[in-house]
Amino acid sequence: MTARTVVACGYSGDCLRVTFTPEGVRVDSTSRPGAVDATPEEWAAFVAAVKRGDFDQPAERGRR
Repeated sequence: MTARTVVACGYSGDCLRVTFTPEGVRVDSTSRPGAVDATPEEWAAFVAAVKRGDFDQPAERGRR
């Protein structure tokens, strides 16, 4: 399996880059130094938390 990269950019031109590899996931910014590496299990837990709304702002929680 080769690495697959997904890039999502905001209005400011700053892009979030997510690279999937057999070893895990690397998340970094196209305009800021540094990266976060996660195992497949850590990534799955993060995605599940996002889907549950764990990171929603308080005013947004009732909108689902």
